[in-house]
Amino acid sequence: MDTGSGPYIGRQESRARSTPGRLRGTALSISDHAQIVSPRRCVVDRVIRCEPRWTSSTARTIETVPTRNATLIALSGLPGVGKTTLARRLSSEINAVHLRLDTIEAALTASGMVDRAGGWTAVPDAGYRVAYALARDHLEAGHDVIADSVNPLSITRHAWSNCAQTAHAELLDIEVICSDRALHKRRIETRTSDLDGLTVPTWQQVEERTYEPWLAPVLRVDTARGIDQAVEVIVAGFRGLTAETQTLDRNSITR
Repeated sequence: MDTGSGPYIGRQESRARSTPGRLRGTALSISDHAQIVSPRRCVVDRVIRCEPRWTSSTARTIETVPTRNATLIALSGLPGVGKTTLARRLSSEINAVHLRLDTIEAALTASGMVDRAGGWTAVPDAGYRVAYALARDHLEAGHDVIADSVNPLSITRHAWSNCAQTAHAELLDIEVICSDRALHKRRIETRTSDLDGLTVPTWQQVEERTYEPWLAPVLRVDTARGIDQAVEVIVAGFRGLTAETQTLDRNSITR
């Protein structure tokens, strides 16, 4: 506590005299040599010490505060199914970091690095590798992350899983589809690039793109039924996963 002069010191001294030895649950030690100089000024020749009273119940309460690991929500799905729209809504809903692969790859293209390397065929996984590294950083810092990418192969899905495992985070795999073929095609044909360096695919390229079916368990949402419903399903899955994690942590503490 500051030992300077002022009306605060006078009030503190007055309060201390009215409750000797106690101040709202703390042990109070105060010099009895404090001298009142005026109604607005007090000179104290020793420091007032306030020490908190800790009890065993207080310590137990602090130790058992539930915590949880960060969560990686790894989206997958063909271009045009609505992954980015969905990710932006989710990011706002659960306060998570939106990590968009298109943004990373567009920046690499615009920088000229990809051309100097021989094109994307020479460095097909460059953007994904950057995304994995950024995701790990955010997860290790305790931030939930939404990974927004096509994530078309078992090798990329395994890489996202490894990313979560390395960062000691939970993983929620989401496959985004659009069951209405006409709607999906219309989205692709009317889509324009919103990033410098990003070239949007044609409908033919989307149809011919390699996309392996999921063999592991995955939460599937259909944007043909509306983005709102898809958001609700994923948020429910996220809440359930985090609640389960907190329960496990609480049980491990109380054992």
